[in-house]
Amino acid sequence: MNNIEARLEVTIKGQGTKIATDLAMASRIFIEFRDSNGEGASRTPVAYIKLNGKRWGHISYNGRVWAGSPKNWVPGTVPAYDPFSDEAPMTAEEMAIDEGIDAEAERSRG
Repeated sequence: MNNIEARLEVTIKGQGTKIATDLAMASRIFIEFRDSNGEGASRTPVAYIKLNGKRWGHISYNGRVWAGSPKNWVPGTVPAYDPFSDEAPMTAEEMAIDEGIDAEAERSRG
């Protein structure tokens, strides 16, 4: 695999930050907090995901992981990771590679 170092962090407002190896682990971190918190969706804090120190996405109450801000979600948006799907989750390294490819494509459009 590539030698890209990547750090994936899950931050739950008021609860601190934990490291995840992939989006499935990020989802599980939030789900464990949600289940132990005992509050409903309206009172559970938002969980944000950072990739290499930059905010990358968020986790919804159902454990789905989304790229971007909760404000940008629209019906039809496909989650980056869905705990109810059989699809393999992206690792932090794969996410960093994708981010690099996207940035390179933007630069080439100039």
